[in-house]
Amino acid sequence: MPENRKNSVKLKKIASGQVVVGATVNGVKGVFVLDTGAGNTILDISKKDKFKIADEDVSVTTETAVGAGASGIALQLATLKSFSVARVRMKNTKVFLMNLDNVNFGLAEAGIHTIDGMLGGDILFENNAVIDYSNLSLTFNVVK
Repeated sequence: MPENRKNSVKLKKIASGQVVVGATVNGVKGVFVLDTGAGNTILDISKKDKFKIADEDVSVTTETAVGAGASGIALQLATLKSFSVARVRMKNTKVFLMNLDNVNFGLAEAGIHTIDGMLGGDILFENNAVIDYSNLSLTFNVVK
């Protein structure tokens, strides 16, 4: 019978009203907006070196970003050697690299710490995530 493990992490609501969560990419800590409306997890392309993403782990894609606040922005596909949130470690995780300058500029202008990316529905669904807004926590219900 499969084992169900629950792993929780605290969330933080920032002054802009967005909710952020800490994540680790290739052993380096980062801050990600919890974006339940995003189909995919996004990493700011300018943070590629910070997170030790090698050129050979990135491929060009013809896909472009579409969503509230983004349309037609070029994307690159990256394979992360490791990605972890709430003590859930994932290997060879696919994420999109995208220019988040506009997002980080707006946050910085408002005196809010910038972000490294957006944790999207792909990771949330894959790990049976439950968001508890009243307690500001994210729980992954991992079935092993």
